[in-house]
Amino acid sequence: MILRERRGLVQWQAMHTESETVSHTENKMSDNNYQTYYVPAQSRWPIVGAIALFFLAFGAGTLMNDIRTGEPGFGKWMIYIGLAIVLYFVWGWFKDQINESMSGLFSHQLGLSYRQGMMWFIGGIIVVVSSLILDNQLNFILFIIITGIITLIPIVYSYLIFNKIKKMA
Repeated sequence: MILRERRGLVQWQAMHTESETVSHTENKMSDNNYQTYYVPAQSRWPIVGAIALFFLAFGAGTLMNDIRTGEPGFGKWMIYIGLAIVLYFVWGWFKDQINESMSGLFSHQLGLSYRQGMMWFIGGIIVVVSSLILDNQLNFILFIIITGIITLIPIVYSYLIFNKIKKMA
C-alpha cells in the first residue's frame, strides 16, 4: 500500500511481511525521486513484553504479600518467570532490529525519526526526574524550556527539509 502526500513529496510503503525488502522508487508521472520509509510488519514483541511485565508485577505483589505473612509462596517464581520472558523479549526484539538494519531496510528518514523519538523520551525523563528534585517554580521553567526545545527542533528541521524538497521540485 502506497500513500502519497498531495504534492508528492513523501512516500510510504507499508510492509506486510518481514521478509519483503523495500527499494527506492520513482514516481512514474514525473521525474521526482522519493525516499522510501520502511514500516515494519506486525510484531509479537509488544505482547510478549506485556506478558513479561504482568508476571513481574504479579510476582512482586505476591512476593511482598508472602514476606508480610511469612508464608512461603510462589511470588519469587513468578518474578523468575517474568525475568526469563523479559530476557527472551529483549533478545528477540534486538535480533529483529539488527536483521532489519543489516538487510538495508532503514533509511535516513527512519534514522531521523528514531533520533526525534529518543529526544522526546529523554526530554520526558528529564522533566519527570526534575519534578521529583526541584521546587515548583524551577520545575515549571525547566518544563517550558525542554518542551520548547523538543517541540521546536523537529518542527524547524521538517520545515527546512520541506523547503529544500519544494525548491528541488
